[in-house]
Amino acid sequence: MTAAYTQGPWRVQERPSRRTQVEWGGTHDGEERPICLMRWTDGMRPEVEARVAADAHLIAAAPDLLAALIACLPFIDDADDVQQFFPDSACSDACRAAVQQAKAVIAKATGGP
Repeated sequence: MTAAYTQGPWRVQERPSRRTQVEWGGTHDGEERPICLMRWTDGMRPEVEARVAADAHLIAAAPDLLAALIACLPFIDDADDVQQFFPDSACSDACRAAVQQAKAVIAKATGGP
């Protein structure tokens, strides 16, 4: 897979200007590169601010999550192994559904079909 996205690591930076910024962990020409800016306003409910922070951490984890999912897929994508390790048809069906979901998520994340 050739990634068109900015490779990780990404990190969350709290900024005093009432925004949370997800940044690329590296630098380009000595500058940090923002991946995503998440702003909130004064008077926003604490639970909304907490959700913004949680969303920022999820976004920052995206490259690692994608890499982990891609690394796991070959180990769970063999139909014979699925049947061997999950002989119960309900487990086999659930595992096959999870594999299909994983493939769909990888395609979504990489802009694939």
